[in-house]
Amino acid sequence: MLLELRVRDLAIIENVRAEFGPGLNVLSGETGAGKSVVVDALSLALGGRAAGEMVRAGVDRAVVEAVFRIDERPDLVERLQAQGLEADGEIVVRREIVEGGRGRAWLNGSPVTQGMLSQLLDEMVEIHGQHEHQRLLRREAQMDLLDRAGKGEALRERLAGIAREWRSLDAERTRLRMSEEERLRQIDYLRFQIDEIAQAAPEPGEEESLAGQRARLANAARLLESARAAEAGLYSGEGAVVESIGKAAASLAQAGSLDPGLAPLAARLEAALREIEDIARELGDYATKLTHDPERLAEVEERLEALRRLMRKYGPALSDVCASLERARAELASLEGRDERLAEIEGACAALAAEGAELSRELTSVRARTAAALSRRVAKELEALGMGRASFQVAVTPIEQPPPGFGERGSDSVEFLISPNPGEPPRVLARIASGGELSRVMLALQTVLAESEKPATLVFDEADAGVGGSVADAVGQRLAGLAAAHQVICLTHLPQIAARGDRHLRVTKTEEEGRTVARLSAIEGDARVEEIARMSGGAAVTEATRAHARDLLRRCGRGDTAQKAPGGGKPLRRRGRA
Repeated sequence: MLLELRVRDLAIIENVRAEFGPGLNVLSGETGAGKSVVVDALSLALGGRAAGEMVRAGVDRAVVEAVFRIDERPDLVERLQAQGLEADGEIVVRREIVEGGRGRAWLNGSPVTQGMLSQLLDEMVEIHGQHEHQRLLRREAQMDLLDRAGKGEALRERLAGIAREWRSLDAERTRLRMSEEERLRQIDYLRFQIDEIAQAAPEPGEEESLAGQRARLANAARLLESARAAEAGLYSGEGAVVESIGKAAASLAQAGSLDPGLAPLAARLEAALREIEDIARELGDYATKLTHDPERLAEVEERLEALRRLMRKYGPALSDVCASLERARAELASLEGRDERLAEIEGACAALAAEGAELSRELTSVRARTAAALSRRVAKELEALGMGRASFQVAVTPIEQPPPGFGERGSDSVEFLISPNPGEPPRVLARIASGGELSRVMLALQTVLAESEKPATLVFDEADAGVGGSVADAVGQRLAGLAAAHQVICLTHLPQIAARGDRHLRVTKTEEEGRTVARLSAIEGDARVEEIARMSGGAAVTEATRAHARDLLRRCGRGDTAQKAPGGGKPLRRRGRA
């Protein structure tokens, strides 16, 4: 649910902050006052495409912030957490747009791309009307709506798993069905690889060990000289360190009998003496074992070069060479046992194809039944919404599918068709529906599907286009009905719709210091009566139009014109901004 929208320097909006509540939120205002800019701002928060001309003239950037509550959508919480984004029931989206359409975006303070915003928040808000977020126009979305209405989603999910498994086995089958000549050539090549790597018998970590040996053997004389010099200086040479420390330790031990405070220092010096003696002995052992061995050096260098040749072919690391050996052995076994494996694959593919074909037929049957029922119910809703002369049809058409004869989404094409006028054949919804018609079709669909849809914010722009009287009242009734299960935001010119709002916001446009500025404010009480009266009778508000407005509000259950608290009465929490 959208809790709050803040917009700064976008088109004619200078600085606006609007709070939204559950139920039906209505936005009214004169034509051109800036209502659609509010929808544009929300679209930007959802990852919509930005244009540089959207930035208010004279400033360097526009900023949109939206606060959403998602505690009723655990699926969205899970999706956000999977992306490593904090999501504890509330999210804040911030979008900055600069000239040229470029900009940045954040979600709960973490930087995100425009594409990530669109993907993550796709199902949170649906915007219907003259807007790019017209999900209803996408064929895949139409199929999703139909499957959701007929409970076909589980069938489709099972079918998708079968289709993916079949394709994986079919790819393996294609590899195995190579010509005999090619198979033998591949077997020879794999055997060559296996022999080459197996004869070298590389071991993980061997390269590092050999490199260390090589460094010691190549610098044996220098290392021997350093070890012997260090040992002599510490122990066996004239004026060795142990001699001086031994004398100092003995002197401190004697002094310790006079002053016990020196005893700890004497003990530490004795410990240092023993440590130095141990180091000297180890240096002596090191020098004894270290020899200049040109033959061993040559062996090490030859082995290193052999390993590096393998890594150049099968690497880059020695662990990759070992992994290549295992893969080659597995592929060789598969090719040598081709007939047995092919028989296994053929059986598995046949079983999957039969199961998938049965599921696909079942899904087609479910879709056909659902399409017929959905067409009737939507047509009935459209009649009540002032489109009684229009016919609506959900077409489920079989389509040719490559083997196994079905795809992840079944074996059908789903398309919404409409004929706005009698005598005209139904045509694709996306091609002939106007913005107002499209919005009313979605309103009819959402009314029918309200119980099966996940809670979302539904935004209707131009739902009331071209209607009035009893049809306007029917549109208002259906919007209010939708608002029982969803948060609904409706831009409207009709008093019959505005009067049903649980929360009423008004957009006004003024001129300030020679600049056009749009303002957005929540209205209630007398201010709401005045706005409903203006919507009923035009600019000239009279006592008659005021009385009509009060009566309309009373009939719609809004006689006291009270507003619901934003966020359902829960306080808005603030997060750190990017």
